[in-house]
Amino acid sequence: MPPSLDPETKGRCTLSTNRPLTARTTYDLSFSRLPDDPFVKPIWDNQAQVKCKIFLWTTHKRRIFTNERRAQRGLAASARCPFCSSDEDVEHLFLRCAEVATIWHTFDLDEQQIASLPQLEGVWDIPPPGQPATPRVWRTILLAVMWNIWKGRNNKVFNSVDEPATLVLRCCASDIDLWSHRCKNAESKQQLRNWASYLSVINS
Repeated sequence: MPPSLDPETKGRCTLSTNRPLTARTTYDLSFSRLPDDPFVKPIWDNQAQVKCKIFLWTTHKRRIFTNERRAQRGLAASARCPFCSSDEDVEHLFLRCAEVATIWHTFDLDEQQIASLPQLEGVWDIPPPGQPATPRVWRTILLAVMWNIWKGRNNKVFNSVDEPATLVLRCCASDIDLWSHRCKNAESKQQLRNWASYLSVINS
């Protein structure tokens, strides 16, 4: 149980438990008062690698360096998207840019529905189409999409390399297949492999 400050003390901070006041107890106290984040489970409860989960957490906190954020910090001359003339924020990059519409369409998701979402987190409320997928499998697939959109975008920004949607989707299939080996549940493993095969076939 996290510590709490004793409101009866005056001019000094003490703990209402017997734990000493340390950096750890102060950290526990500060976070115990934050509201629960409903997006924690989609970020951390999936089969992706840890670095991909950290990327998604950073994206959720709007801390990835889109061109809008880079421009605000003086790291880019323009906030424009590398693919179109709109400003590039998180929602534009992953939901609204025409460059990603083909990717979402391949998953049998309505790209107009995707583009109309007010926030990126709304994607996780859309049920998986077509191929069967448990909630954990679907979270893994969505993370693979985000991760490879981001990598393709960075290749464009920093290397001037245009990755077609077919290549991004092949990378998604490769990651999903790789991550399936992290599954202990046989059903989830097979579902991930089926999705990887599906994406590989339609892009062959």
